[in-house]
Amino acid sequence: MQPEQDLRHYWRILMSRKQYFLGTALAIVLVAAVVALALPPIYESTATILIEEQQIPPDFVRSTVTGFADQRIQSLNQQILSRTRLLEIIRQFNLYPEMREKYTTEEIIEKMRDDIKVDSSAPR
Repeated sequence: MQPEQDLRHYWRILMSRKQYFLGTALAIVLVAAVVALALPPIYESTATILIEEQQIPPDFVRSTVTGFADQRIQSLNQQILSRTRLLEIIRQFNLYPEMREKYTTEEIIEKMRDDIKVDSSAPR
């Protein structure tokens, strides 16, 4: 068989069985769509913050940073969950679009604060 006839032969086979290929592709797309719609829209992000003690002896340089690690983490947490930062994120990524029509900005920000979970445990 010549290469041209080979290709025509395969094309005829493909066309005669196209309902099987289309049916399978349609079934896969439908299952993927159902799974995508059924799963809740959750985004999880993790970050590790390393807090080191001052490396230079305190006799040479006085530290301007005071406070323990928990206080520093609490301060970061307050900055991250501030109204202005959360509102900026909500607007930038168009979050909670269905809530914007019914609720006030403060209620939407409170909802976002409730949705955010901060775990300050040590890394595993």
